[in-house]
Amino acid sequence: MMPQRHDGAGPPPAGRAALAPMGATVFLLMHIPLGLVAHRLPIVSTLHAFAVLAVGIAWALKGYERRVAAWAAYLVGAEVFWRMTRASVPWEFGKYAFVLVAGLAILRSGRCHGAALPGVYAALLAPSALLVVWE
Repeated sequence: MMPQRHDGAGPPPAGRAALAPMGATVFLLMHIPLGLVAHRLPIVSTLHAFAVLAVGIAWALKGYERRVAAWAAYLVGAEVFWRMTRASVPWEFGKYAFVLVAGLAILRSGRCHGAALPGVYAALLAPSALLVVWE
């Protein structure tokens, strides 16, 4: 019997724990020096933005659905961090990143059968997007 690869969609297999409380604490505490450095050097904040996007894309392409959900939650706070530290990314970078990563995750999951419904949604949004460009 071959061991199954964990896709992040369910609980981790036996013997492989989720992020331990100590790991989560270290992850959060790493943001203190990151914030201090990014406040003085906005390029650090810009690099952080692209690193966050790269992680999201990687997890989406690997099919780690739960990690993508956690990534989306992190993205919300990260977008505030990027604004506060003057990152050189477009103003709506977080929203575009979310759409890209979530779209990749949906396509990778195989749950999107056909492009009819997303196409209808995009067609309904197109007139409002054109109004924004026009104004």
